[in-house]
Amino acid sequence: MSEIEPASNNGSALSTERADTVRQLVAAWLLAQDSEHTKIAYARDLMSTAPRMKVTGWLPWCAERDIDPLTVRRAPIDAYKLALQQAAYSSASISRRLAVVSSWYQYLADQEIIDHNPARAVKRPKIDQSVSNAVGLSEKELNLLLDAANADGTRSAALIAILFFAGLRIGSVVDANVADLGWNEGERTIRLTVKGGHRQFRHLEGLVDEAISAYLAERGDIEKGDPLFANAYGRRIDNAYAWRLIRRLAKAAGIKSWDRLGPHSLRHTMATHALDEGVALVDVQDALGHRDPKTTRRYDLARQRRDKRPGLVLAERRRKKLATQHVSLRWLLHGDSR
Repeated sequence: MSEIEPASNNGSALSTERADTVRQLVAAWLLAQDSEHTKIAYARDLMSTAPRMKVTGWLPWCAERDIDPLTVRRAPIDAYKLALQQAAYSSASISRRLAVVSSWYQYLADQEIIDHNPARAVKRPKIDQSVSNAVGLSEKELNLLLDAANADGTRSAALIAILFFAGLRIGSVVDANVADLGWNEGERTIRLTVKGGHRQFRHLEGLVDEAISAYLAERGDIEKGDPLFANAYGRRIDNAYAWRLIRRLAKAAGIKSWDRLGPHSLRHTMATHALDEGVALVDVQDALGHRDPKTTRRYDLARQRRDKRPGLVLAERRRKKLATQHVSLRWLLHGDSR
């Protein structure tokens, strides 16, 4: 991952020494974060120059324009926001990027390295938090994905099963070790590191237990300190692996939204399908590990809006009317109401 590139010989506003100072300040800020996944996400939004990014992270963006990030004022941050908007980033992505920039500057201000946070007054796009924006799966699509995972192998089957049936966050899953598995009253359990670095105890229901047992049996000789999910070389899989796997399986299964799916799609699907089946909101909240019921409520609202879309309601009414007319016509012509 690239950050600020020192360029004392090409006219850059940052000397090598200044660029090193910026790196050190970023490293100190990241160390102050609780979660390893938060650190990775923050570092990406602040420093990444990955080719797939239409607009780089904030610090490389500054370097490209000979802007010293330690003396910057509000105007360049507004320009960065505009660049993200022109590149058609979503409101959520823009808001997240600006929040990361502001977090870094607030840390520097708190440490009295700069006199104020220049990003504090930059307005972030409004995001509708009342409904989850994740792309979910219908029951048919979900079954196709589960079948594809089972056919792909025990690791794929176990990973998809734990993400859907347990509704876990991918970060917690890839961080888990074999030692985190256990038993309670005859049921498989797992201790997870969740948001904020807290540890959480969860039960894993029958199908997840079966899938994990099959996967571990296939792996053979494993140690408690080994990662729960490992690649062919025994090294821990990462978030990117899970994203690629889900999209590969979904594409192979013929799911039309395959290129928009990710690990959170399975968590989203678990919540909406459980609510469809009449599981109480508070029980879904507990399963997802939400502290605030409003967070879980987003999935309920998404489900209700799907079922009550005007076009869907009217189309269903039309379908029933046509079916009734068809039955009546057959009765008139043939005396047959089948």
